[in-house]
Amino acid sequence: MSWTQSTKRLVSDSTTVAEIKRLTLSRLPQFKVERDIRRWDAETKRLRQQALQLFYRGIPSEWIETPPRVVWGETLHPDSSYSIRKLRYEVVPDYWIPALLYLPAKLSTPAPAILNPNGHHSGGKAATYKQIRCANLARRGALALNMEFIGMGELQSDSPHSRLALLNMVGISGVGLFLLALQKSIDLILSHPKADPDRLGITGLSGGGWQTIIATLDPRIKLAVPVAGYTSIRARVNSPSDVGDLEQIPPDMATVLDYQHLTAMFAPKPLLQITNEYDDCCFATARVKPIIVDAIRPLYTAYGAAANLRNHSNYVPGTHNYEADNRTQFYRFISRHFNLPDPGGDIHTADDIFPETSLTVGLPATQLTIAQLARNRAAKLETIRTPPRTAAERQALRQRLAHVLQLPQYHATARKLCQTASASVWQMRVGPWTIPMSLWQAKGADCTTLLIGDNGRADFSSYKTDSQANLMAVDILGCGESRVPINQLMLLETTGLRALGVQVAQILAIAEFASRKTAVSRLDIRTVGTIMPVATLLAAALKPQQFANIDSDIWFSTFRLLLEGTQCYEDIMPLCLFGLLEVADLPEIKLLLEEVTLIQDGRCLPPQ
Repeated sequence: MSWTQSTKRLVSDSTTVAEIKRLTLSRLPQFKVERDIRRWDAETKRLRQQALQLFYRGIPSEWIETPPRVVWGETLHPDSSYSIRKLRYEVVPDYWIPALLYLPAKLSTPAPAILNPNGHHSGGKAATYKQIRCANLARRGALALNMEFIGMGELQSDSPHSRLALLNMVGISGVGLFLLALQKSIDLILSHPKADPDRLGITGLSGGGWQTIIATLDPRIKLAVPVAGYTSIRARVNSPSDVGDLEQIPPDMATVLDYQHLTAMFAPKPLLQITNEYDDCCFATARVKPIIVDAIRPLYTAYGAAANLRNHSNYVPGTHNYEADNRTQFYRFISRHFNLPDPGGDIHTADDIFPETSLTVGLPATQLTIAQLARNRAAKLETIRTPPRTAAERQALRQRLAHVLQLPQYHATARKLCQTASASVWQMRVGPWTIPMSLWQAKGADCTTLLIGDNGRADFSSYKTDSQANLMAVDILGCGESRVPINQLMLLETTGLRALGVQVAQILAIAEFASRKTAVSRLDIRTVGTIMPVATLLAAALKPQQFANIDSDIWFSTFRLLLEGTQCYEDIMPLCLFGLLEVADLPEIKLLLEEVTLIQDGRCLPPQ
């Protein structure tokens, strides 16, 4: 048996997940129905303002305020009743969204207008169910804008779109790009001379359902029909399949509001929540209706608008879909509220459905990607940051790093579980966390080495144990026995914490414990992997007096290499720290080591 292992797991597979759940739930905002509509109107105004400030963090005001540039393309004529106009519109400089505008041949003035975002479907705007819906809207006399979702269809260069985390690193809200794309689509469709601003609706499936409810932050939206698109963050904590993608639970969202608040803020406007009884993806009826629809029904009643809130649960096929039954419910709802003809169901023909190649709009050669937007911002930040030269500047940088890490303050304790032939095995408590630890103590040792790797204690199973040094190997958050699914760390960050900040705080608390336990004032650290070398470097930079040497195999010299977009978000998630590169890059962080010696890539770098 390796000296780092015990005869049994010290932390069960569910322990760290359970700790994350408890911590997340304790930090989530509570939703309470307000029956005084004047007070709720005031609360809605406050929440909307705070949510927009949060989602648009770091986004230049000119990106928000500038009307979208539009380039029109060819027109398709499925039959004499309507046409499809190709176009693209600019969301931020050199980032365009391809779209299709469905136009009735006989367009009344003014006419209803419906936004149709799509979800995570590779065909994007060419998804068959979406083409059918838009054709049916046009045949009923409504304008229908069919927009591409970032990372899908013609925007697959941004797939997977979890790369929005790269924007977070440079202090630009990644979810803000998605929200800005929706805002520009509203600007676009309302610029049509025959669009009725009092009859502007939005509907979509899955990620399109999420876009539907997020778009309602814009008060210009008058009707919403999300389909299997979201549930509350609180409900997601105990339903891993409902956690969703990064844009759905972005950093800090739950410091302002949950999706219950967001849905209630739409009252008393018409809202039809469509869910699927046997949904094989996410957001099934049983997990959504009680939390979202039933919870806010009293608010609609208080407004005297109970009829404006509806729910439909689909049984045929009942899986994750926006097929005929769900479309029929949507048509009936908009017919009732937007005064459109209601033939009772789909009225499209086979000619309404085009192959994806026929719906290609085309993007300019200058089209940027999310990663390129992040790299451009990082290049500007590099010219702004200045290296800390004085003691006061170093201390100020440490304070800024602690702030961007949202650094908790932890105290570590431990109890011995067993003694093996080569080491003792301990269970540590570090703040709210349970952490396994293996300790090898050498007689007469005058130094202690802390061993931390991405794979946990297993990274050091063959590490030398015959030296004159005490060895302490730990599995901190995200490592070894404390490894958790990435979506659990995303839940943690949406409450305002940072995965990397928790890891750094754990290292600092464990280092202090190790010093007490082994009577060594300054520790050495040996670290391997991608995440842990950065976490240990930050710990030493924040408290250099606690450490003597860091032996690290960190493979990159600047965080800007992570912005190339070649690394999977799942592999670097803690490093995608919101605003990190606004504060420091690795060269500036290394300047904070002071008396700490950094041993890296076979080179010994003396204190700088």
